[in-house]
Amino acid sequence: MLVVHEGYLTKRAIVSGRNWKRRYFVIYSDGQIAYKIKPEDPSKKSLQLSGKSNALVLKELAGEGGFCIEGPTHDALFLKAESVQEAKVWIKKVNDVAKMLLTAESQKRNNTLDVFARGGGKAAPAGKGSGVLGGVSGRSLGSHRAGAKEKRTLPPPEGGWLMRVGDGKSAKDVFVDANTWMYYADKGEFDKGGKVLGKADLAALI
Repeated sequence: MLVVHEGYLTKRAIVSGRNWKRRYFVIYSDGQIAYKIKPEDPSKKSLQLSGKSNALVLKELAGEGGFCIEGPTHDALFLKAESVQEAKVWIKKVNDVAKMLLTAESQKRNNTLDVFARGGGKAAPAGKGSGVLGGVSGRSLGSHRAGAKEKRTLPPPEGGWLMRVGDGKSAKDVFVDANTWMYYADKGEFDKGGKVLGKADLAALI
């Protein structure tokens, strides 16, 4: 993983939606955004961007360098940069990474590798108008309920595929999200927004 951008930001608490705390953020080339108290500390928490993640100016705090990072597969992050100019840099870096992820996801869907897929599922085409260019967010600071999950947009027909990973005794069937290629133990876990087991590598699917 390569570091795309790093620095201090002030983050609003995701659960309570009240406290703002200064944290050191790092954006990696694989779409992971990690944050911690100090640069030398181990990562406190992280967020995984997808091709449909989007960073936008936060209208209510536009003059204070406020912006947010939204996406269908992760909670929204409300942030403040050191300045309006620095906020623009962060927005651009996040959206550049999202664009790269979207391209990679599209290539995976169009890959002609012979994969084992049950139920006749077909790759969904990459969505148009993914919204990764960055603008002004219409989201209100007060609209994010404590612990609320972002609404998931499912592609037709079933949101993904049941695929077999590995071979022999180690083989197992998992449900792969067509949007993000994150995989779950089964479709039930996917539907209820359950635990993500990992990100599928198309080359490892048989």
